Amino acid sequence: MTKDQGFITEWRRLGYQEGMGSASILPPPSSEFVRAYHLTSSEHAVSDIEHSRLKVARFSEANDPFELLGLNCHDPKTRKLTRRFKESLNNTIALR
Repeated sequence: MTKDQGFITEWRRLGYQEGMGSASILPPPSSEFVRAYHLTSSEHAVSDIEHSRLKVARFSEANDPFELLGLNCHDPKTRKLTRRFKESLNNTIALR
């Protein structure tokens, strides 16, 4: 590995996309790694990092009413299955 390449070759070998900034300085995460996206203001983000916390919400508590609507829900059966899926997850686990 050259200094200019960093860990890019290793990231690429594992199927990650080109251009990931982390690839030049960090090895890829282990297979147990879970990526979470936490969209918040910079003020709250700094506080959350300082306190090592991450908000976890259920579908019913999410501020995005269109969560999972990226699915093709033109078919009534698909809409019904999606609604059941969200309700089932809402009653058992929270989003990360």
